[in-house]
Amino acid sequence: MLRSTVLGGLLAGSLLMLTGCVGGEGFAVLDREATADDVIREAVLVDFGDDMDPDSARFVGEHNGNRLYVLRGEPDLHCILIDPGEQEDGTEKWGAGCGATGPMTTGTRSGQYSLVPDNHPIPSGATQISENVYTLR
Repeated sequence: MLRSTVLGGLLAGSLLMLTGCVGGEGFAVLDREATADDVIREAVLVDFGDDMDPDSARFVGEHNGNRLYVLRGEPDLHCILIDPGEQEDGTEKWGAGCGATGPMTTGTRSGQYSLVPDNHPIPSGATQISENVYTLR
């Protein structure tokens, strides 16, 4: 597992790419009440970083077999968690990226995702997954 304090996220066996940051702006996806779908799997929480708040997680959809969550981080960060589920070999290969200002893009081998604050332009060529979250491939 690779832990990056700068990114404020974790990576376990996946490629993580960061091309921007997010924070200090609104994210409608985080404004709704939590539901049972928003609970992050226990296997992911075992390796969870202290700089991300799992109780703030909101499930935003699935893409390429990945479950995607948006959550708050410390201090004043916003994050995307990418959970592809347990792998055939029993390993946990999930990734996360966090940032502090403007739109942020992060990804793993199975997908690249952008977290975009409310009222910001969407990335060129992106496909919407949910409010605030887009896929780039």
